[in-house]
Amino acid sequence: MEVDANSVAEGRRVDIRTHAVPQQKPNSSEFSVDFDIAVPPGVSVVVSTATAPITIDGLSGDLSLSSDTGVVTVKNAANARVEVHGVAAPVVLSDLSGRVEVISSNGSVQLTNVSGPRVSVTTTSGNISYRGDFSGGGSYVLATHSGAIEVTLPESASVDVTARSLKGSVEDDFPLQSKSHMAFVPEAGRSFAGTSNSGSSSVELESFSGRIRVKKQ
Repeated sequence: MEVDANSVAEGRRVDIRTHAVPQQKPNSSEFSVDFDIAVPPGVSVVVSTATAPITIDGLSGDLSLSSDTGVVTVKNAANARVEVHGVAAPVVLSDLSGRVEVISSNGSVQLTNVSGPRVSVTTTSGNISYRGDFSGGGSYVLATHSGAIEVTLPESASVDVTARSLKGSVEDDFPLQSKSHMAFVPEAGRSFAGTSNSGSSSVELESFSGRIRVKKQ
């Protein structure tokens, strides 16, 4: 295997790529390289892999991550801008604040203590789980076509929640207060809407045929 590292003028960008040495035919155990890269917290990072896992820890810049099947983990990031694209790659985000967008086909997405002005997660068949308080007065959208959505909230959460599943089911085990004005008419077992405390953050949960559950932490 060979690693190429190229930098542009003034060293403002560095590209690192791995490929097989010409005329060589490495086997599966040889066709692998581990990277452990330390950078200043605020730099922008782009990582793309097929099957290898990606782990980002403690960065606050623009992060663009993509993987077909390798797990993508981002943790301990403040004021970051995170974009994750996956096919069947599990995505794990924890202790993260900033703007977040996750788009996945059938990989699961797990969020713990993730907050920001805009958090969007969209999957085709992957399950989505969120544990935290949706803080910051932001806009949160969790949507899946056939996967399940499970949200666990503390009693102190200040949220305005709407949940809808066209063909699946919805369960509300959190003490939400009913709203006097709604954009749709709730259908028992299919949709609900309500607020908790001042309702500072907007939370939209959507699924076509999967189950949605909101419960108390």
